[in-house]
Amino acid sequence: MIDNTQNKWKDFLLKSSLPLEMLVSDELLVQGYYTWGEYAYLRKNEDAREVEFSIDVFAGREFEENGLHWGTLNILVECKYNHPSVRWVFNPLPYISSEKNYVSIIDDLSFEQIQRKPFFESLPSFDYCASGIELNSNGFDPNTITRGLSQLRYCLPNLLSDEALKIARAYNDKDQYISFICPMLVTTAPLYLMKSGLTLEDFRNASSLTDVAEEKQVLLSYQKQSLQLDEYSEKAKEHLLKRSPNLISRLRELFPLKYPYSPLPPELLFSYHFSSVTRKILIVNFNSLGDVLHKLKECVFESGKTRSRISGFTLKSGELVPINRE
Repeated sequence: MIDNTQNKWKDFLLKSSLPLEMLVSDELLVQGYYTWGEYAYLRKNEDAREVEFSIDVFAGREFEENGLHWGTLNILVECKYNHPSVRWVFNPLPYISSEKNYVSIIDDLSFEQIQRKPFFESLPSFDYCASGIELNSNGFDPNTITRGLSQLRYCLPNLLSDEALKIARAYNDKDQYISFICPMLVTTAPLYLMKSGLTLEDFRNASSLTDVAEEKQVLLSYQKQSLQLDEYSEKAKEHLLKRSPNLISRLRELFPLKYPYSPLPPELLFSYHFSSVTRKILIVNFNSLGDVLHKLKECVFESGKTRSRISGFTLKSGELVPINRE
């Protein structure tokens, strides 16, 4: 009898998702993204103690025109390796299937802006999904997917805060840019979306998963903020305002120029970013990761053709100054 115990290290290594993280990083580099390792953030655990969590891969792609950096596409990836027999199955969420604004745009504090509608329309369409489970040889696990999505959702307010702070602390006009943020849960498991309009009898009579579900390469997870996540996001915003006291005044100066017809006060719209950034996350089969990264890169590049710059202001020693009051 062959002793297979000496080969179990392979299974353990693969299950750690470390090889998958390396392959994801390699694909990002091929697509022209810089990778910066993990993205760490603080969050309270089950014992209400603040501990450090991290997202597996943090990467970015900068966009320039005539030597001027005008935009950065930030990618957050949580990696989940699965045994080849595992499948991920999701409930559909059809009533918001027309919305494609799963890339967040952070430009409220910047002189730079793009036309948002053409950008969102250019993004590839993916089916929305709600809850999902992992089907494996021993049954099912509802926690693998939920944990991965939760890690990303709690990370996003921190990245938004970091990007806003970079823009707010820009020392001169050339340091102004637009930040794009796209979170992803990448897995080796095939993705399935259950078909709508079925009965329980249809599931009982099904001979295979494909009778009741359709395989997808990419899905779009949607979830409204829970009370706990809403409180966490609000604290991230408050911490940002403490780190950059001049942020609100800059918002108030730029807001009427960027959104002249908006009935909302600038503080409310800025707060909305912290709640909306966590709602939508791409779930991507690893085999399609390269195509998704390429398309996102193309969409941001094309959005640069609609870019405009707010006039009438300049930065002096990091402070926003109206030109006519210099």
